Amino acid sequence: MLTAGGKGDQAHEEDGHGVLTKYILEGLDGSADRDDKGYVTFSDLASYVKPKVTRMTHNSQVPQYCSIDGEGEFVFVLTKAAPTAGDAPTSKTDTITSRPERTAHDQPRDLTIGPDLSSLVARIKNAVVRITVTHAAGQETPFKGDDFFDKFFKNAPPRQKREPKAKSMGSGFLISSDGYILTNSHVIDQAESIQVTLQAGTEYDAKVVGRDTVTDIALLRIKTDESLTPAHLGNSDKLRVGEPVIAVGYPWGLEQTVSSGIVSAKGDSNFIQTALSFHPGSSGGLLINMEGKVIGINTAILQQTQGIGFAVPINTVKTILPSLKTKGRFTRGFFGVGVQDIAQELAGTLKLTQGNGVLVIEVVKECPADTAGLRTGDILVEVNGKIIKDTRQLLLLIASLSVGEKAIVKVVRDSRPMTFSAVIAERKD
Repeated sequence: MLTAGGKGDQAHEEDGHGVLTKYILEGLDGSADRDDKGYVTFSDLASYVKPKVTRMTHNSQVPQYCSIDGEGEFVFVLTKAAPTAGDAPTSKTDTITSRPERTAHDQPRDLTIGPDLSSLVARIKNAVVRITVTHAAGQETPFKGDDFFDKFFKNAPPRQKREPKAKSMGSGFLISSDGYILTNSHVIDQAESIQVTLQAGTEYDAKVVGRDTVTDIALLRIKTDESLTPAHLGNSDKLRVGEPVIAVGYPWGLEQTVSSGIVSAKGDSNFIQTALSFHPGSSGGLLINMEGKVIGINTAILQQTQGIGFAVPINTVKTILPSLKTKGRFTRGFFGVGVQDIAQELAGTLKLTQGNGVLVIEVVKECPADTAGLRTGDILVEVNGKIIKDTRQLLLLIASLSVGEKAIVKVVRDSRPMTFSAVIAERKD
C-alpha cells in the first residue's frame, strides 16, 4: 500500500503533474530497478518514490507505504513492448531477458532507505497491553529452578521479598480478536488477581488459560465486546544476527515504550539476544521485525544488565500454544538418557564434525532410549534430522516432541554411525 502523503499533508504539483505521479512514472520507467534485475517490485517502487517526493516537497508531502498481511508482491516487468504473462519472474527465474535501454540519468542511484518505524509502531501499539498482578504472597527469585533461563542466570542475586498483596507490573500482547494474550509465566507468578489495561486505557480482569515455566510463557484471556487488534506472529527461525528489531512494552509500569536495536545472537531455539535493555515491567512485551510481525517475547532478566535483552523465540511459543489453550499446560516428551556436552578436544578425537554431539552418560532402564537400543558411551549426534550441538538443544528438542511420536536417533558408537528408532514417552514433572 502506497499513499501520496501522511495525514494532513498537502499534495504538490509540478508542470501539471502531481509530484507523486511524476516519480511513480519515473520509477516504472526503470529508475526504481536499482539492482538492475529487469523488473520493479512494488516495494522497490515505494522505496524509490518516498525519498524523491519528500525531498522535492521539502518534507511537506511524505508518502507512506507498508505491506498488508500475506505474501507476494506486484511486479512491474521492464520491457519496451507491453509485457506478457511469460515475462513475469517466477520461482525458477529471477532475471528478465528483455530490459530497457537506459541513459546515464536512469542508472540506479546509491540510495537506500529503511522502513518507516513510526508506521510499524502505529500498527502494533494497540496489541500491546499492560498487566497488573496482585500477589497472594511474596516471591524471592526472578525465576524458579526449572525456568527457561535458569541455566544462564542461576547466579542472579535474589529479589527482595514482596509483602502479601503487593502489586507488580508486566507487559503482554493480544494474539486474537477474542481476547487471548501472551506474556511471560514469571509475570503472573503467585498471582491472586490479574488486570489487563489496553492501550486506550480500558481495564479488564484476566484469567490464566495456561502456562509453561520451562519456556516462561503464559496464556491469558480477557472477555470484552470491545474491538481488539491482535498482533501477527512471524517466523523467528528466519531471524538473522544483525537484523533490526523493535521492542514494545510497559517498563516500570509507565506509558507504552518503544525501543529499537538489533539481534545480537541466537541461541538456536532457546533464546534471542538483542542489543536492548528490558527493565522490570517490560517482561512479556513483544519483539517485532521490520515487517511488524512478532518474532519474540521480551524477558527482563537482571535489573543491572545494561544494553542486553533476551526474548523467547515466537516459534518456540507456537509449539506449545495449542496445548496451553486446550489443556492449560504443555505435555513434554521424555527419552530417558543422561547426557553431557563434549569438550572440543574429545570431539576432535572422535572425529565429530564441528564438535557436534553429546555424550550419553546414562540410559534409564525400560525407557524409550533403553528400548530403542542406546548405550552409555554413545555419542548422540542427530534427532529427526536435526544435528545436536549441546545438551540443552537436545533436551528442548525431545521436550517439544509429542508423546507417542517416533524419533529417529543417530549415534556414533565405537567410531561407527548407528541409527535407532524410539517412541517418545511422557515426561513426569
